[in-house]
Amino acid sequence: MAASLSQAQATAEEARRTAEAAIESRRAAEARMEKALHARKVAEAQAQSSADAQRAAEAAASAAAQAAGEARAREEAWAKEAEAKAARASTARAEMATATAALTALTDANVALRWNLLASLGQQKELSFLLRCLVTASTEMQRQATMEEQWRQLAQKVHKRQLMAFPPIARVIAEEKSSYAALGDKFQAEEMLHIPPILISLVIVLGLT
Repeated sequence: MAASLSQAQATAEEARRTAEAAIESRRAAEARMEKALHARKVAEAQAQSSADAQRAAEAAASAAAQAAGEARAREEAWAKEAEAKAARASTARAEMATATAALTALTDANVALRWNLLASLGQQKELSFLLRCLVTASTEMQRQATMEEQWRQLAQKVHKRQLMAFPPIARVIAEEKSSYAALGDKFQAEEMLHIPPILISLVIVLGLT
């Protein structure tokens, strides 16, 4: 009886130890399972973070590619515009060079023609003085003729005594006649009386051009 009791106790003790070992094993398994779950959560979080990072990288790459495309398009547009401006500038320079050459040739021809005329007629200063003398003499002679005609008409209409009753008018007319007479004496020099008509015509044409 005692042996059976001892054996039963031993069996119970064995069962208890087995149960405790099973409990410990289950606890260890649960701990390993919790660690595995935690590791899986960490892995999932890392995977999610990696996916987010990948999507962000893809979005950044797409934005960079779009920006690069826009930059290339702008650069191409700028290059085309620069080429067009360069072509227009080259054309303008060519046209300017042609116009400058034509103007230079025309100016040279004009200058040569004028100097040829001047060389055939004499010095430029003498010609200018002669032209001024001719123009002034012509103008003053016309004015003198006009005043003489007015004087003649006035003398015919007004009696001498009535004319003397207006000394300011008579004095003005006398002063005008004396100034015209002096001017006529000035421009009636011997050398001007012998100027050929062709020379006078050439001088007038040169002065007008």
